[in-house]
Amino acid sequence: MNSENNDVKSNSIMNSKIGVLAGAGVKSNLIRGNKSLFNTVDMQDDNFNPPCGTDDWIRNSFTVANQFRIQ
Repeated sequence: MNSENNDVKSNSIMNSKIGVLAGAGVKSNLIRGNKSLFNTVDMQDDNFNPPCGTDDWIRNSFTVANQFRIQ
């Protein structure tokens, strides 16, 4: 399922498998102010061309992320 132009904010995900996930095909989402800690993967964006696609990751708290653009 593709999703776009969403504002994903102020979520807390802890001690789970995946915290915040932007799957392949999603675009133009603002993912900000989320806390995702002690999960197998805290934050993941499956869009690799360019890295994180057109999603913006801003002011998130995490320990493990799979893309350098996740902040």
